[in-house]
Amino acid sequence: MLYDISQLKFLFSDDHAFLRDVIKQFIDDVVAAEADIQQAYADGNFEQEKYHLHRLKSPVNNFGANKVSVIVDILEGMAAENKNNEEHANLIKQLNVELAAVIEALKVDHAI
Repeated sequence: MLYDISQLKFLFSDDHAFLRDVIKQFIDDVVAAEADIQQAYADGNFEQEKYHLHRLKSPVNNFGANKVSVIVDILEGMAAENKNNEEHANLIKQLNVELAAVIEALKVDHAI
């Protein structure tokens, strides 16, 4: 499963429109954070990369995007250590792929 929003569905069970708004906001936020991560990495600015990865952590955890969460944790550690290597570059690419899959699934599943 790419994501698990069962807790959010429970919390907002009486307001489906609000849940859709929460999902839309999640999508907007993670797209912006992912772009900032990509730019920080491209610039070699590990401090900014780490900041934006940390910014992404709560939303992906709240949405139960466990694969993304694991990647974020690993990347955050690499950024903290200023590691710029092939593994780091590959994880940045994998982050993009996994986030895109989560976003697409959310859009399809919730008609967004």
